[in-house]
Amino acid sequence: MSNHYPTRSDETELNLYFTQELHGQDEKCGCSMSPSGGLKRRWAFIKSIQHMPNRVLLDAGNSLFPWNTHLYSEQKKMGYGFYNLSYNDVFKNYIMKAKNPPAFIASNLENLPTNLKTLKFSDIQVGKQKLRIAGLTNRNSRTHEWNGSEKIKIADPKKVLEEITPQ
Repeated sequence: MSNHYPTRSDETELNLYFTQELHGQDEKCGCSMSPSGGLKRRWAFIKSIQHMPNRVLLDAGNSLFPWNTHLYSEQKKMGYGFYNLSYNDVFKNYIMKAKNPPAFIASNLENLPTNLKTLKFSDIQVGKQKLRIAGLTNRNSRTHEWNGSEKIKIADPKKVLEEITPQ
């Protein structure tokens, strides 16, 4: 996350903000390399962009897991509307520990557990703009075992985007 925040925007602009990598931690991890966590840091960022019109907050993944109900509640207060399932969320079995998780965007994940609420994409209207939200997991096509029985496939992101992009 950069320390340079936008100061103004035209009313016709669309302002998308992607955040990630909290790894279920309310507090900063204290790491010098690739620090994760920190609700105070996230709230400071959100407050710095509150004046921006047509603002959409998206969680790109690796934030809510291991499952943290308090963190999810805080992100809802911040105005997050979309959560992408990332590689770690899925393949470290973190999502199986979630209690009443939100619907996740999982555009290129196939054969996910049926108790998990997922969307291939979501169409929204923000100001004057129509927007299709998609969420891609960051690995090339592979198959992974899910709890020893089901296989989750990561479909090719390029092919999935071609399929779900309106003509």
